[in-house]
Formats: sequence, C-alpha cells, structure tokens
Amino acid sequence: MIERIANSISEKIVMYNHNSGDKEIYNYGLQIIFNTLFSISAVLLSGAFFHEFTGAVLFLISYCSVRLFAGGLHAGTNNRCMMIFISGYIITYLILRNLTVHFNPSIVCFLILLNCMILFWAPVDALNNPISDKFRRSMKNKALFISLLISTAVSLLLYYEFEAGKWAFAGLCWVCLILVTGKINNIFMSRGNYHHEKV
Repeated sequence: MIERIANSISEKIVMYNHNSGDKEIYNYGLQIIFNTLFSISAVLLSGAFFHEFTGAVLFLISYCSVRLFAGGLHAGTNNRCMMIFISGYIITYLILRNLTVHFNPSIVCFLILLNCMILFWAPVDALNNPISDKFRRSMKNKALFISLLISTAVSLLLYYEFEAGKWAFAGLCWVCLILVTGKINNIFMSRGNYHHEKV
C-alpha cells in the first residue's frame, strides 16, 4: 500500500516537473518517509492502547536517535522493516509490563557494554551501498555521543526511581541488537560473495 501511494505521488511530481528521470528517487524517498511515519504512529498508538504512551515516546527517542547514525540490519522490503520495528516495540512491552528495573551495578555494566558495541561496530551499512570512511567516522561519533547521552539519562531516571527509564534502556538495547544482527548478516553475506567469486 505504501509503495502504491508513493508511486502515485512521485508520478504527479514528475508530471509537474516534466522530469521523468527523477521518478525513482522521489519514489524511494517517499517510501522511506511514509514507512517511518507509519512505524512511529503504530508504536505511539500501541503505547496509548497499552497505557504506556510515555514509555513508547522514550523508546522511540532512544531507538530512533541512535539508529539513525548506527545503522544495523537492513530488511529486504519496507513492509518487513516496519514489521520488525513494530514487533520490537510489542516484544519490549511484553517483557517490561511486569518488570521493575532499578539502578544497580549490572545496569551500569550493561550500558557500558551497549556503548562499546556502538563504539566498535557502528555504523553498519548495507554491503551494496557502502559509505565513505570520512562519513563512517562522523556517523560513529554521532551515534556514540547520542548513546552516551541516553545512557546518562537512563542512569539518572533509574537512580531517582522513575520507572519510565526502563523504556529508554530498552530502546538502546534494541538498537544494539539490530546493530549486531546487521554486522553478523554482513559477515555471512560477504563470505558468501567471496566463496561465490572463488567458485
């Protein structure tokens, strides 16, 4: 459905601009915008339905702000990407709904581990569309800076016993899970391509 809407709008833009060569660019950009808006709206609506709207907002801020620069697993289609994102939130809700998280040494160690993952592995890009080394360094620095800010916010929220801090913590955990999954996926894909080239 999103593909059809994006295609229809891109056709109208092309007709208005009289430049059919840019249709694919418009179409791709619109699909990304609609995919993002739909995914965020679905998470917010789910949060409101579960009576955890504040938690959904904190999850989104934590996840999206780091994911923007850290990259990670790239799904094959927009629909699959949306389903992974929305499912991630619902799984988070099911885990956290009866779980109380307190500030303790294990939380601090876990936050350090998550930031180390971002430091050493981010950003994870698509193999068929690699980014330059300069841009990679910039994205890594931004992802790590935002991750450290969120880790500080999580620590303060949990230290002062604001239960909502667990949602920001969960968002950071999901980013790192997507990051690690994307890294592993790229390793297997590159090995498969190398083996294919040798044969």
